[in-house]
Amino acid sequence: MPHVMKNLGGVTKEVAYQLVNNLSFLAGVKHQYSDQFAKEGAKIGQQLDVKFMDNISITRGPTMVERNLVERTIPVTITVNNWYQGALAFSDLDYKLSVEAFDEKTNLTQIVAKMANEMEWDALQLALSVPNAIGTLGTTPGTAGGVGLAMTAAPQIFGNAGSVLTELGTPAESRSICMNPTAMTTSVGALAALQNPAPDISSQFRKGLLAHSMNFDYVENVNIPSITTGTRTNGTVLVGSLDGATTLQVTGLGANATIAAGERFTVAGVLAINPMNQQFRPFPRMFVVTAATVANAAGQATLPVSPTMKLSNPEVLVGGVMTKRFPLLPLEVNGNVSALPLAGAVVTWQGAVNTVGVCNLANQKDAIVMTTVDLPIHDDASKCVQMRYKNVSVRLWQGADFKNSRGMTRIDAVAVFTLVRPDLACVIWG
Repeated sequence: MPHVMKNLGGVTKEVAYQLVNNLSFLAGVKHQYSDQFAKEGAKIGQQLDVKFMDNISITRGPTMVERNLVERTIPVTITVNNWYQGALAFSDLDYKLSVEAFDEKTNLTQIVAKMANEMEWDALQLALSVPNAIGTLGTTPGTAGGVGLAMTAAPQIFGNAGSVLTELGTPAESRSICMNPTAMTTSVGALAALQNPAPDISSQFRKGLLAHSMNFDYVENVNIPSITTGTRTNGTVLVGSLDGATTLQVTGLGANATIAAGERFTVAGVLAINPMNQQFRPFPRMFVVTAATVANAAGQATLPVSPTMKLSNPEVLVGGVMTKRFPLLPLEVNGNVSALPLAGAVVTWQGAVNTVGVCNLANQKDAIVMTTVDLPIHDDASKCVQMRYKNVSVRLWQGADFKNSRGMTRIDAVAVFTLVRPDLACVIWG
């Protein structure tokens, strides 16, 4: 059996396999390998372009109206927080170990599992930036209560999550729900009746985990983020918004009221949009506050919000002729609001004040992109191998500490997590 130093490629391949297989939430997102740094390797401070495709409008009739295919990019700067590494030292005798024995003695499996856990923690923080949310903030999914989209009982709460995603044009395939252990435990019994295949029911009973139902794959994760709501009260829009706005001026929040990052709200008169056909949906557009904010003594604040407000203005069929919904405004096939917030419109918050809310997450894989890149292979690094598995790139580097007559191994991966399509995800409050 080859020893570890003779089979460095095998060890690297095993590390890459284990890293990918230890991902639970990230198994349900899109993995993207970027070849921007394939020759020289990525370095801290360099900019990475995360890519995704834009929507194309559909016209009517026999005359072709071509549209340019636009590949959008989100520039992301690689920081030290995107560099994950684990290192260990071992004696000269360990050089002769087999790959399996080396893995067991150095606990390589646990190191890789911890690296995966760190990645999942960082990626799940994106749930704080997802605008859509259903359930009742502060109430665990699977607990009876609430009505409509605020319903918390299972399986209805998961059905509502699927309904919101579908209404917002989310593809039916590759959907998943990531929940904390409390939500999983509370919900598992309620969904047992929906698991018709006997093996699924048996597995659910023995493991205490949901498998697949209501078109979702379910995973349990301890890294689900949470927020504590501020002291804000429902208010009104102070100044009407312009197209492309990323902030909203609100009044009536209460003197010196606090608003936490991750709080969701709706604005009267502003409906959600199906991005596939730009049609209005039968529920309000949801917004999320992206940074903690404090109102002034008059109860006024400028809230940083997501998504960026884009007034839907596609071409629609009017009297047999295709014309823009708002003829005097530019064509917009990526709109996300039926109307821009008007001064005086009521702003309604989700959840009571000073309440802890857990951000369990339902998503389709294209909502979030995990991008990995290659790292440099230095000229004097004779025992350094880079391996890619399922678009996840890992580097393993072994060297000698001649002063102490021992070997050293480090495992490195650079990963960036980006929320590229927020409306393909929905928070399930807990």
